[in-house]
Formats: sequence, structure tokens, C-alpha cells
Amino acid sequence: MSGDAPQVIVIEGDPGGTIKAFVRAIASLPSEPHWVLVGGFAVNLRIAAVHRLTGDVDTVTNDPERLIELVADLPEAEKIDRAKVVIEAGMKVKIDVMPSTVGEALPPGGWKRGFAHARRWAIGSADPVSITVVDSRGVPVARGTCSVATVHALIALKVVALRGRQGRSSRTKVGSDIHDLVRLTARRSIGELAEGFASAPGELTEYVAQQLELLFDPDKDGPISLRRLQVFSGGNLDVASITLEDLAFLAELGQTLHM
Repeated sequence: MSGDAPQVIVIEGDPGGTIKAFVRAIASLPSEPHWVLVGGFAVNLRIAAVHRLTGDVDTVTNDPERLIELVADLPEAEKIDRAKVVIEAGMKVKIDVMPSTVGEALPPGGWKRGFAHARRWAIGSADPVSITVVDSRGVPVARGTCSVATVHALIALKVVALRGRQGRSSRTKVGSDIHDLVRLTARRSIGELAEGFASAPGELTEYVAQQLELLFDPDKDGPISLRRLQVFSGGNLDVASITLEDLAFLAELGQTLHM
């Protein structure tokens, strides 16, 4: 984590206590080897709202084996496979650990190459964040500090993950990825979003641009993506307000990134 003062994020917890448990679990994790929060919970934090609940805490690190080993040694922790540990933090919280791919050869092409680029960018550009979870009365119930992927790195990660899931059985994840992309980009200008990709690898930016245009342009796969969002969103009521125009905004971002 850098020496910069952490950004302060205050987020209201959910009635079931999942967000509170996530932050308590995060607070118990070692700071080394360095790891970065990604995935759906990182999206919740970046928009400071629980637009949807996610089932686990996703992390990226340069040393996944060591991180798993250290976390598994914590009290109330249990390793469940080579990349996952469960921590008891008021409820069982699953921690997923992904390798950053730093120092490894890049895959030859396609979404796997984009995913490797995105993970490297996410860990290299993340910001330190101080998290406070409050209840419905505004009373703090959990605190933690960690590095969180930027909005722009999360967009890249979601786009490449969405492309990797095309034609596969993880349909609810397709819906949640689209949902995350819409909420990450809402209330932000195209210029601000595009500027955030200035530090990204050019190859990654080009890949993200192509996929955003293909998946969300109303004259291409936009209507299909909207149906996937509506059908495979797990019944999330927030999805009902999302329109084809919202998806077209993602396509416009892709067009801008091409420039």
C-alpha cells in the first residue's frame, strides 16, 4: 500500500450483515504480501452503495500461495481449496485469491490476455481506502483499511470477465457483471471515464473499447445484453431501472476509448 492518506469510504450495511462481515474479514487479513480488493464488493465500495450483494471477497496479489498460507493460519479461518479461504467474521466470509500475473508470460490473445493485463493494472493502480460500515442510524459497526482497485480497473476487469463468460453456464455472473458496469459508470462523464484509462496498457484499452462497443451498442449486442441483465440478475430490483440507453452509454465509452 502506498504512503498516501487513504480515501475514506462510508457505506451503509445490509440488513443481513454481509457488508459488516466482509469488512471485519478484510480487517483481519495481513498487509503483506500486498493484495488488492477487486470484484463485486470493490464495486460496492467505489460507488459507496450496495446495489447488489456479492457472495465473496475477491483479491489479487503477486504472491497468492503465501497470502493463502497466512490467511489460512488465522484464527477462525479454513482453507477450502488452493485459491479460497473461509474466515468466520460474524458469518462465514469466503476470500478468493487470484494471481496478479505480474512476472508471468502473457497469454497469446483473446479475453485471457485481456484478463491478465487487467489484473496487472488493477494491482499497480489501486488506491488505499479506509472503510467504515454504518447501520441504518449511521452508527459505525465495522472498520477496515485496504487497497481497492480503481473504478477504471474494475471496468476493465468486468469487461474481460464478461467476455470470458459468453456462452458459458455462469449466466447469473453475466447479469451481475453488466449490472456492475452500469453502476460503475453512472453519474460519471465519458471524458472522466476515458481519462482514467490513460495509465492502462494500450492493448487492454483497445480490447475494452472493442468489447464495450460490441456488447452494448443498441445496433449490435445491446438488446441481447439488456435481456441477459434482466433475466440473469437474480431478481435484483435495482435492475428494473436500467434501460438500453444506459447500456448505450457503455458503448459510447468504448467509442471514445478508440479515439
